[in-house]
Amino acid sequence: MSAPLDLGAYLGLLKTGGALVNVGVPEEPVSFHPFSLIGGNKILAGCTVWAPADWPATVTAFGSPPNVAMLSRRDPRAASTVDILAAQSEAARHAAGRLQLNSAPQFMPVAGVGPLPDEAGWAARLAHRAPAVDVIVGTTGREMSAFYTLNPALRRLRRVRVLGPATADAVERAASAAVFDRPARHLAVRLTKAGARVWAYQFDYSASDSPFGATHCIELPFLLGTDADWATAPMLAGAHPDDLDTLGRSLRAAWLGFIRTGAPTADTPWPQFTADTPAIRHWHL
Repeated sequence: MSAPLDLGAYLGLLKTGGALVNVGVPEEPVSFHPFSLIGGNKILAGCTVWAPADWPATVTAFGSPPNVAMLSRRDPRAASTVDILAAQSEAARHAAGRLQLNSAPQFMPVAGVGPLPDEAGWAARLAHRAPAVDVIVGTTGREMSAFYTLNPALRRLRRVRVLGPATADAVERAASAAVFDRPARHLAVRLTKAGARVWAYQFDYSASDSPFGATHCIELPFLLGTDADWATAPMLAGAHPDDLDTLGRSLRAAWLGFIRTGAPTADTPWPQFTADTPAIRHWHL
């Protein structure tokens, strides 16, 4: 809707994996804390307002029955916020599969669909622009723990004696490698081969009482906000304030050096990533 909304409050109402879609264009800029979105693998999407006559065609073109069952017979402008949120959450649950292991966002930019170029167009632009580009590319030690630690199927698997925990850990590692690690390294290699200067990292810090370990976005509290902003973050449970301060100062110094000069400034060596020497800087205490 076009009226002002407290997006952080609405996102806080969603379950893990839930989605909020804004139909219409607010007249004023909107803002919300990023952790209210990424903390629960939530989705925030938006679209302009369709005319009622166009809505059935839109549903036919873009939605399968499980995804739009609650809205397919009505104009979205007339649907309640609860109905819209429920429909979006159902879309995410349906796409996640029977074991809820597919955590890929259901609404995202698509190569070849404006304003993004297709693969050939991206390669051409890369060849032209990469020599003037400096990039930091990174992942965390347990990216998929944010999505899999509370997964019901994997929690049941972990209760199986002897092999259960090891198998669940293997599933998480394999998914992390497929979804985050290998694509990040592939991007870094393509960039550096095209002439860009690249620095790669893996953030390995893990709070003592957090079940998530070095989870997806664990580096954000060390870069952004204050201690109070992250005081209740589950991924920092048991973290000692001195550890957050020490590692945070080092990480921020590196990022600020990169912003100023194009190369990160670190208290320990951070070698440049190349296709022949794929160096990765590990961040931990």
